Amino acid sequence: MAANPRFFGLRFDNHISLGHIITTFTILVGGLWWAADAAARIASLEKFDTYIENRLESERLDRRADMAEIKVLLKEIRDELRGKADKE
Repeated sequence: MAANPRFFGLRFDNHISLGHIITTFTILVGGLWWAADAAARIASLEKFDTYIENRLESERLDRRADMAEIKVLLKEIRDELRGKADKE
């Protein structure tokens, strides 16, 4: 009978069973499936992040335009009040 090979003091058998092959194949397929799914999830999150950034920028610009309009209206009101105060 041939001696079993040793690796770092551990003894291993010289054969590979069908169970080992099936298990290894299943682990590899599962790992590849997980990696592909992770890539799709990351792409989806990046797309959503871009959407949120664009929406926030749009809201910020809208707010800036609203503030400019409010400043103009306040100036008109102030000028009108000063004009009425000057007439009295």
